[in-house]
Amino acid sequence: MKITIISDKGTKEYFSDRSVRLSDVIKELGVEISMPCAGMGLCGKCIVSVSGKVSSPSENEIRILGDRIKSGERLACQTFVQGDSIVLISEVKELKGEYLTSEIKPVNPLTGKRKCISSIIDIGTTTVAAQSFEMPSGKLRKSLFQLNAQTIYGSDVVSRIDSEINNHNGKLGKIIQNQITDILNRLDNDGDVIITGNTTMLYLLSNTDVSCLASFPFEIKEIFGKNIKLPRLSENIYLPKTISAFIGSDIMCGIISSGMMRDENSVLIDLGTNSEIVYKHGDKFICASASAGPVFEGASIECGSYSVPGAINSVYNIGNRIEFTSVPGGKVKSICGSGVIDAVAVMLSLGYIENDGYLEDKVFIGQSDVYISPSDVRKIQLAKSAIFSALTIVCDDFSKVDKFYISGGFGSSININNAVRIGLFPKEILGKVVFCGNTSLSGAKMILFDASTKELTENIYKNCKTEVLSQKEEFNKLFVENMNFG
Repeated sequence: MKITIISDKGTKEYFSDRSVRLSDVIKELGVEISMPCAGMGLCGKCIVSVSGKVSSPSENEIRILGDRIKSGERLACQTFVQGDSIVLISEVKELKGEYLTSEIKPVNPLTGKRKCISSIIDIGTTTVAAQSFEMPSGKLRKSLFQLNAQTIYGSDVVSRIDSEINNHNGKLGKIIQNQITDILNRLDNDGDVIITGNTTMLYLLSNTDVSCLASFPFEIKEIFGKNIKLPRLSENIYLPKTISAFIGSDIMCGIISSGMMRDENSVLIDLGTNSEIVYKHGDKFICASASAGPVFEGASIECGSYSVPGAINSVYNIGNRIEFTSVPGGKVKSICGSGVIDAVAVMLSLGYIENDGYLEDKVFIGQSDVYISPSDVRKIQLAKSAIFSALTIVCDDFSKVDKFYISGGFGSSININNAVRIGLFPKEILGKVVFCGNTSLSGAKMILFDASTKELTENIYKNCKTEVLSQKEEFNKLFVENMNFG
């Protein structure tokens, strides 16, 4: 039988003499598709249009898709192709996002005085952001923001590590290497490259054994802070130093670029699938990573999405009515992370959601088909409790904090009052918040523009301590206590 896959990249064909899972075919052909639940049929994000001979819909498909199945929509991870079929995949390749790197000029460029185009890349668990610059002037040339192509193997680092160890030795590394190659071609890069990311992303990128990231004592064998060589890529690739198994070079770059180095007491939090937290007290740094899952990327919310055209990005209460705004450029059909936080806060104020998280039935957002469900609320509770509890472990007294830095494009779009209302952040941070954009890219840019910044990262590394939350009974206790919204 022949399976024809049509996507934004063109048409590819796959031949098989037996029934095959559609998502496996898509992976084999190297076509990108969002699959945050790692193929469990739970998130409903791998929707495709299929015509041909395929298996009957699963219970999960019927629950998620309903009547849409009649028009040919199916979940790739739940569908088995049994005869000649044609599959249409609508990809979201380039996303709108925040880059927001600091406005600095080259003073001691990593590239020296030679003319070239050099690039900085931040590999996030969910997204990849990149910029290129004309050197030695430092003029910005291009910016890109894409989904991480590894998301077909799960939305979080644990899923990626398990997948790499158990099933796909080297496969995830090739996927991200291919994506980086494509990005550098798009950026017209012919000079140096600085790549940051969490430790797992850099281990996968560099084909470093990830088994040390999978179990206690989580002692990493490679901390980088050096140039590496990758197949088909520039030899001038520098990976900034990582701090621990849970705190990568993206946070190291965040420390040097956020402004917290000037403070006596401050906190930096990078909100995401894995939310990293740093508390600076004097010249010491205490770090932790809280696994919040993809809730704030919208990936595990029933009507959730990334910040794409048509996604609800803010929700508010007007005269006891739920109103909203959305990302311009498309029909309202989903809700992104900032909208999710607002929606829960508004529904709490209107009494739809009780402080213990009870929600009787789904609640629609204004005059739209987008809603928040009881299961969505439970996922939000888990995520916000993980982050708040991690903050409590890292910082013993929030009243001491002079500045509370929030990094990332998502972080800069949230309503802080609503984030405090749902228990994501402590109330003591109100009036102290500094939105600082993509500090990972900003830090990479500082290294590119001033090679001596490498020495600063060495000193920070020596003064960092990482709290392993999974090994602390206090965290488990706090996690239960912080589940409520009240």
